[in-house]
Amino acid sequence: MLLTTAEMQSPILRAGLILLVRIDALTPGGWHAASGRFEQREVEVRFVVERVLQGDAGVTEGESVVATIVQFRARGPRYIALPGVWSSLEIDVGLGFVTFSSPVATVGDLAAALRDPGCFHVGPEHTALPDTEIALAAGMPPMPIGMLLARHAEHRGGFGTVLARTIVDRVVETLFDDLAGFDEVLATAIDPVTSPRVMLMIMRGVCDALLRHEPAPAVFISRFLVAVATVAARPDTEVFRGMMFRTYVPNLLGVVGGLARRPAATVFAAEPPVRDAVRAGLAGDPEQAAQLLEWIDA
Repeated sequence: MLLTTAEMQSPILRAGLILLVRIDALTPGGWHAASGRFEQREVEVRFVVERVLQGDAGVTEGESVVATIVQFRARGPRYIALPGVWSSLEIDVGLGFVTFSSPVATVGDLAAALRDPGCFHVGPEHTALPDTEIALAAGMPPMPIGMLLARHAEHRGGFGTVLARTIVDRVVETLFDDLAGFDEVLATAIDPVTSPRVMLMIMRGVCDALLRHEPAPAVFISRFLVAVATVAARPDTEVFRGMMFRTYVPNLLGVVGGLARRPAATVFAAEPPVRDAVRAGLAGDPEQAAQLLEWIDA
């Protein structure tokens, strides 16, 4: 199974051009009101292209270009999501960024590929570059996602959100004929060295994929439940437990929502011992897991 471009969350998979650029000079304008909620400013930036990570479009490593970018900030103390790909980033001379541009913006206009809307995602070099390099190591045609993650397992502690989105998009490739690859995605998520944010992104993404492609084979459901129980057994995962126990897993199993109910005996038929392991993980938070404990004991 594959996602369409419109369904993809991953900037790596959506981008026609991915660049590592560094700020060589900048001239910031003044902040002024853009609306009741935002202020904005324009910043004239001279970027130097250090690496072309993906795509071509006539871009040459070492070339420079001046682009005027727009940054927004909130007018009050309350945190709100900001428009603009450069808005939440600290920019200064010498700083590097990985930029992700749409295919249309990559043709003949480098400045347009570095500002909204042609540039749709920007990440700081120190986090986005390692994620991008790992994801692009899959090559074209891409190496199976399970194999890619296994080869880079020693770097799980450094995985960031850019790579997590790629993993979420590519997990559908394992459904439903690559159980080993599916297991590798789950192993990446539940490894204690994986950051909580990346773990949560992957686990939510896997559950969403299973729901979109329902009915999933029982063994895929049971392996996912084992992963959920493994994370739930940790003392610092209350938010995760609430999300999974009360919403995601009950919907996946048909305990609530519109899907047909999947009895525990059916889900764990191929691997009966797994049922006890999952129940032990649920039992650590009996209040939030009440529906699931009733389901697993039925």
